[in-house]
Amino acid sequence: IPPSPATHEKLLKRYVHPSASPKPTYLSATSMTTYLGCKLKFYYRYIAGIREPETIEENIEANTLGSVLHYTLELLYQDHLNKVVTPELTKELKANIGHKLKAAFDAHDLPWGSELRGMNFLLREVIEQQVGRILSQDRQGEVFQVISIEDENRFFTTLDVEGLPVRINGMLDRVDFLPNDNVVRIIDYKTGYVDLPEHVTLDKCFESDKHKEVFQGYLYAWLFQRQQPDASIKVGYYTVRVLSKGVKYIEKGKVIPNQVLVEYEKRLKELIHEMLTGD
Repeated sequence: IPPSPATHEKLLKRYVHPSASPKPTYLSATSMTTYLGCKLKFYYRYIAGIREPETIEENIEANTLGSVLHYTLELLYQDHLNKVVTPELTKELKANIGHKLKAAFDAHDLPWGSELRGMNFLLREVIEQQVGRILSQDRQGEVFQVISIEDENRFFTTLDVEGLPVRINGMLDRVDFLPNDNVVRIIDYKTGYVDLPEHVTLDKCFESDKHKEVFQGYLYAWLFQRQQPDASIKVGYYTVRVLSKGVKYIEKGKVIPNQVLVEYEKRLKELIHEMLTGD
């Protein structure tokens, strides 16, 4: 699809001019890594608005499983923000897993109780065990306080790209404060496979979507730093398939240097300029 004035205008309406659409939309890690992976896919999904048709789920699909797991953890932690996670608190959270999981099923219009059979029953058991294992891993790791969880409005920002205020947002699954190190830790839950090499250059992040987790991690760190410029930040992932390995960190858990985020912002501006103009 060649660049055209019509395409350019649609992107401006979607990501720049808040009055041009009834609900302002934002560039996200997903939309940008979609563009890096396949420009045509980005065009179909975010400009033409063509999506895969919705289907009624007979069994809980992978994306729904992830959503239920995310929401269960959100419900568990949201009443304990800014508290140090102690063994006593972890025990309390584990005792509430069943109650919060039912609330998450209800929120996603999924059956519960005697209506839950077959594969869906097994998946409920799997989610419950995974949530419990995440809580156990949390307790075994560094001392922390949850300071934000699944806050879709907190980390919105605008970035000036050639005079255009482009809207960018990120849904940070969880933000912790590690008091012993005075470090902010951004955590993302992944139910699928995560490719996280020990070192990935920024060049690699912006070449394709091969290292989309690293691209996303740096975006989240950059979004947080826009609000708290003096924060020391590191980013990690809980990979549900390999929870026994604990949190997998970008750059092996080192604090992300400020100059890396400065360079990331520069590359981000270049990428968005290309997306908006085709140049």
